[in-house]
Amino acid sequence: MARQPRISVIMPSFNHAPFIERAICSVLDQGYDNLELVIADGGSADGSLALIDRYADELEWWTSVPDESPAAAVNRALRNITGELVTIVHANDVLLPFALHRVADFCRSMRMPTWIAGGATLIDASDRVIERIEAQEPVSLANYVMGGDYLIPATASFYRADAFEQYGVFDASLLHAYRYDFHCRLLSGGAEPMILSAALAGQRRHSGSLSSLDGVGCGRERQRVTMQYAASTVMAASGRERRAA
Repeated sequence: MARQPRISVIMPSFNHAPFIERAICSVLDQGYDNLELVIADGGSADGSLALIDRYADELEWWTSVPDESPAAAVNRALRNITGELVTIVHANDVLLPFALHRVADFCRSMRMPTWIAGGATLIDASDRVIERIEAQEPVSLANYVMGGDYLIPATASFYRADAFEQYGVFDASLLHAYRYDFHCRLLSGGAEPMILSAALAGQRRHSGSLSSLDGVGCGRERQRVTMQYAASTVMAASGRERRAA
Protein backbone atom coordinates (compact mmCIF):
# COMPACT_ATOMS: atom_id res chain seq x y z
CA MET A 1 0.00 0.00 0.00
CA ALA A 2 1.33 3.47 -0.90
CA ARG A 3 2.49 5.63 1.99
CA GLN A 4 0.05 8.23 3.26
CA PRO A 5 1.35 11.79 2.81
CA ARG A 6 1.89 13.64 6.06
CA ILE A 7 -0.81 16.31 6.39
CA SER A 8 -0.38 19.33 8.64
CA VAL A 9 -3.65 20.87 9.83
CA ILE A 10 -3.12 24.40 11.15
CA MET A 11 -5.90 25.73 13.36
CA PRO A 12 -5.80 29.47 14.06
CA SER A 13 -7.90 30.28 17.09
CA PHE A 14 -9.09 33.35 18.97
CA ASN A 15 -11.98 33.32 21.45
CA HIS A 16 -13.94 30.53 19.80
CA ALA A 17 -14.71 28.49 22.91
CA PRO A 18 -18.24 27.56 21.72
CA PHE A 19 -16.83 25.84 18.62
CA ILE A 20 -13.17 24.91 19.05
CA GLU A 21 -13.78 21.49 20.59
CA ARG A 22 -15.90 20.51 17.59
CA ALA A 23 -13.18 21.78 15.29
CA ILE A 24 -10.48 19.78 17.08
CA CYS A 25 -12.55 16.59 17.15
CA SER A 26 -13.43 16.93 13.46
CA VAL A 27 -9.70 16.67 12.73
CA LEU A 28 -8.72 14.01 15.28
CA ASP A 29 -11.73 11.84 14.38
CA GLN A 30 -10.57 11.57 10.77
CA GLY A 31 -8.74 8.36 11.66
CA TYR A 32 -5.82 9.50 9.54
CA ASP A 33 -2.53 8.16 10.86
CA ASN A 34 0.01 10.53 9.30
CA LEU A 35 -1.55 13.68 10.79
CA GLU A 36 0.00 16.73 12.41
CA LEU A 37 -2.55 18.98 14.12
CA VAL A 38 -1.20 22.26 15.49
CA ILE A 39 -3.14 25.10 17.08
CA ALA A 40 -1.93 28.71 16.90
CA ASP A 41 -4.07 30.62 19.36
CA GLY A 42 -3.97 34.42 19.40
CA GLY A 43 -4.29 34.87 23.16
CA SER A 44 -7.85 33.74 23.84
CA ALA A 45 -9.47 34.72 27.13
CA ASP A 46 -12.82 32.94 26.87
CA GLY A 47 -12.04 29.42 28.07
CA SER A 48 -10.59 28.23 24.74
CA LEU A 49 -7.20 27.44 26.27
CA ALA A 50 -8.66 24.97 28.76
CA LEU A 51 -10.43 23.20 25.92
CA ILE A 52 -7.26 23.07 23.82
CA ASP A 53 -5.27 21.74 26.76
CA ARG A 54 -7.79 18.91 27.15
CA TYR A 55 -6.51 17.54 23.83
CA ALA A 56 -2.85 18.48 24.27
CA ASP A 57 -1.65 14.86 24.17
CA GLU A 58 -3.21 14.40 20.73
CA LEU A 59 -1.83 17.62 19.25
CA GLU A 60 1.61 17.93 17.73
CA TRP A 61 1.92 21.23 19.59
CA TRP A 62 -0.03 24.35 20.43
CA THR A 63 0.75 27.91 21.45
CA SER A 64 -1.16 30.94 22.65
CA VAL A 65 0.50 34.23 21.72
CA PRO A 66 -1.21 37.56 20.92
CA ASP A 67 -1.02 38.29 17.20
CA GLU A 68 -2.38 40.76 14.68
CA SER A 69 -4.51 38.42 12.57
CA PRO A 70 -5.38 34.79 11.76
CA ALA A 71 -2.88 34.97 8.90
CA ALA A 72 -0.11 35.95 11.34
CA ALA A 73 -0.99 32.91 13.47
CA VAL A 74 -0.91 30.63 10.43
CA ASN A 75 2.42 32.06 9.28
CA ARG A 76 3.85 31.43 12.75
CA ALA A 77 2.73 27.83 12.53
CA LEU A 78 4.11 27.37 9.01
CA ARG A 79 7.63 27.82 10.38
CA ASN A 80 7.23 24.77 12.62
CA ILE A 81 5.34 22.09 10.70
CA THR A 82 6.59 18.94 9.00
CA GLY A 83 3.74 17.95 6.67
CA GLU A 84 3.94 17.53 2.92
CA LEU A 85 0.43 18.96 2.61
CA VAL A 86 -1.03 21.85 4.58
CA THR A 87 -4.60 22.90 5.23
CA ILE A 88 -6.12 25.55 7.49
CA VAL A 89 -9.14 24.81 9.67
CA HIS A 90 -10.29 27.83 11.62
CA ALA A 91 -11.41 27.08 15.16
CA ASN A 92 -15.04 27.75 14.25
CA ASP A 93 -15.01 25.48 11.17
CA VAL A 94 -14.77 21.68 10.78
CA LEU A 95 -13.34 19.01 8.53
CA LEU A 96 -15.99 16.68 7.17
CA PRO A 97 -15.63 12.90 7.76
CA PHE A 98 -12.96 11.13 5.65
CA ALA A 99 -11.73 14.43 4.18
CA LEU A 100 -8.05 13.67 4.85
CA HIS A 101 -8.31 10.17 3.39
CA ARG A 102 -9.97 11.56 0.27
CA VAL A 103 -7.24 14.15 -0.16
CA ALA A 104 -4.49 11.59 0.41
CA ASP A 105 -5.98 9.22 -2.20
CA PHE A 106 -6.33 12.12 -4.63
CA CYS A 107 -2.70 13.13 -4.03
CA ARG A 108 -1.47 9.64 -4.84
CA SER A 109 -3.43 9.58 -8.09
CA MET A 110 -2.38 13.12 -9.10
CA ARG A 111 1.26 13.00 -7.90
CA MET A 112 0.95 15.62 -5.18
CA PRO A 113 -0.36 18.76 -6.93
CA THR A 114 0.53 22.20 -5.59
CA TRP A 115 -3.08 23.04 -4.69
CA ILE A 116 -6.10 20.81 -4.15
CA ALA A 117 -9.58 22.25 -3.71
CA GLY A 118 -12.77 20.44 -2.77
CA GLY A 119 -16.33 21.39 -2.01
CA ALA A 120 -17.61 22.75 1.29
CA THR A 121 -20.81 23.15 3.24
CA LEU A 122 -21.94 26.30 4.98
CA ILE A 123 -23.13 25.38 8.47
CA ASP A 124 -24.80 27.32 11.27
CA ALA A 125 -23.89 27.48 14.96
CA SER A 126 -25.63 24.13 15.54
CA ASP A 127 -23.92 22.36 12.61
CA ARG A 128 -27.03 22.46 10.42
CA VAL A 129 -26.23 22.71 6.72
CA ILE A 130 -27.22 26.06 5.19
CA GLU A 131 -25.80 25.63 1.71
CA ARG A 132 -23.45 23.40 -0.26
CA ILE A 133 -20.63 24.91 -2.32
CA GLU A 134 -18.96 23.00 -5.13
CA ALA A 135 -15.45 23.87 -6.23
CA GLN A 136 -15.63 24.90 -9.88
CA GLU A 137 -13.26 24.48 -12.80
CA PRO A 138 -11.54 25.51 -14.94
CA VAL A 139 -10.15 28.24 -12.73
CA SER A 140 -8.06 31.11 -14.04
CA LEU A 141 -7.06 34.29 -12.26
CA ALA A 142 -9.43 36.28 -14.47
CA ASN A 143 -12.56 34.24 -13.76
CA TYR A 144 -11.60 33.87 -10.08
CA VAL A 145 -11.44 37.60 -9.39
CA MET A 146 -14.36 38.43 -11.67
CA GLY A 147 -16.58 35.57 -10.48
CA GLY A 148 -15.80 35.82 -6.77
CA ASP A 149 -13.70 33.69 -4.48
CA TYR A 150 -16.67 31.39 -3.81
CA LEU A 151 -15.51 29.51 -6.94
CA ILE A 152 -12.92 27.82 -4.73
CA PRO A 153 -13.90 27.31 -1.06
CA ALA A 154 -10.89 28.45 0.96
CA THR A 155 -11.96 26.21 3.84
CA ALA A 156 -11.57 23.15 1.60
CA SER A 157 -8.16 23.98 0.13
CA PHE A 158 -4.96 22.00 0.67
CA TYR A 159 -1.50 23.17 -0.37
CA ARG A 160 1.77 21.37 -0.98
CA ALA A 161 4.12 22.60 1.73
CA ASP A 162 6.73 23.91 -0.69
CA ALA A 163 4.14 26.26 -2.24
CA PHE A 164 4.86 28.69 0.59
CA GLU A 165 8.53 28.78 -0.37
CA GLN A 166 7.67 29.47 -4.00
CA TYR A 167 4.73 31.86 -3.60
CA GLY A 168 5.30 33.31 -0.15
CA VAL A 169 3.27 33.06 3.05
CA PHE A 170 -0.06 34.71 3.83
CA ASP A 171 -0.48 38.48 4.02
CA ALA A 172 -0.76 39.10 7.77
CA SER A 173 -2.24 42.57 7.19
CA LEU A 174 -5.45 40.96 5.91
CA LEU A 175 -7.96 39.91 8.55
CA HIS A 176 -10.53 38.36 6.24
CA ALA A 177 -9.20 37.85 2.72
CA TYR A 178 -5.78 36.34 3.34
CA ARG A 179 -6.61 33.02 1.67
CA TYR A 180 -8.33 34.78 -1.24
CA ASP A 181 -5.17 36.84 -1.72
CA PHE A 182 -2.97 33.71 -1.57
CA HIS A 183 -5.15 31.95 -4.12
CA CYS A 184 -4.85 34.92 -6.47
CA ARG A 185 -1.09 34.75 -6.01
CA LEU A 186 -1.07 31.04 -6.84
CA LEU A 187 -3.17 31.60 -9.95
CA SER A 188 -1.08 34.53 -11.10
CA GLY A 189 1.97 32.25 -10.83
CA GLY A 190 0.33 29.52 -12.91
CA ALA A 191 -0.64 27.15 -10.07
CA GLU A 192 -4.25 26.23 -10.80
CA PRO A 193 -6.12 24.04 -8.30
CA MET A 194 -6.82 20.39 -8.96
CA ILE A 195 -10.49 19.92 -8.15
CA LEU A 196 -11.69 17.10 -5.91
CA SER A 197 -15.43 16.59 -6.26
CA ALA A 198 -16.04 15.60 -2.62
CA ALA A 199 -17.08 18.04 0.11
CA LEU A 200 -14.15 18.35 2.52
CA ALA A 201 -14.98 21.02 5.09
CA GLY A 202 -17.75 22.84 6.89
CA GLN A 203 -17.52 26.63 7.01
CA ARG A 204 -19.49 28.07 9.91
CA ARG A 205 -21.67 31.17 9.76
CA HIS A 206 -22.36 32.65 13.17
CA SER A 207 -22.73 36.01 14.85
CA GLY A 208 -19.26 35.92 16.43
CA SER A 209 -17.26 35.34 13.26
CA LEU A 210 -14.87 38.01 11.98
CA SER A 211 -16.92 38.51 8.83
CA SER A 212 -20.12 38.97 10.88
CA LEU A 213 -18.52 41.37 13.37
CA ASP A 214 -16.81 43.41 10.65
CA GLY A 215 -18.83 42.97 7.48
CA VAL A 216 -17.75 46.34 6.07
CA GLY A 217 -14.06 45.61 6.66
CA CYS A 218 -14.44 42.17 5.13
CA GLY A 219 -16.02 43.60 2.01
CA ARG A 220 -13.37 46.30 1.67
CA GLU A 221 -10.53 43.78 1.98
CA ARG A 222 -12.00 41.54 -0.67
CA GLN A 223 -12.57 44.51 -2.96
CA ARG A 224 -8.96 45.62 -2.45
CA VAL A 225 -7.59 42.19 -3.33
CA THR A 226 -9.96 41.88 -6.29
CA MET A 227 -8.94 45.25 -7.72
CA GLN A 228 -5.24 44.47 -7.26
CA TYR A 229 -5.38 41.24 -9.22
CA ALA A 230 -8.08 42.34 -11.67
CA ALA A 231 -5.73 45.13 -12.74
CA SER A 232 -2.94 42.62 -13.36
CA THR A 233 -5.21 40.42 -15.50
CA VAL A 234 -6.24 43.43 -17.60
CA MET A 235 -2.59 44.36 -18.11
CA ALA A 236 -1.72 40.79 -19.07
CA ALA A 237 -4.61 40.63 -21.54
CA SER A 238 -3.57 43.96 -23.08
CA GLY A 239 -0.03 42.65 -23.49
CA ARG A 240 -1.29 39.54 -25.27
CA GLU A 241 -3.41 41.68 -27.61
CA ARG A 242 -0.43 43.90 -28.51
CA ARG A 243 1.76 40.89 -29.23
CA ALA A 244 -0.99 39.33 -31.39
CA ALA A 245 -1.31 42.57 -33.37
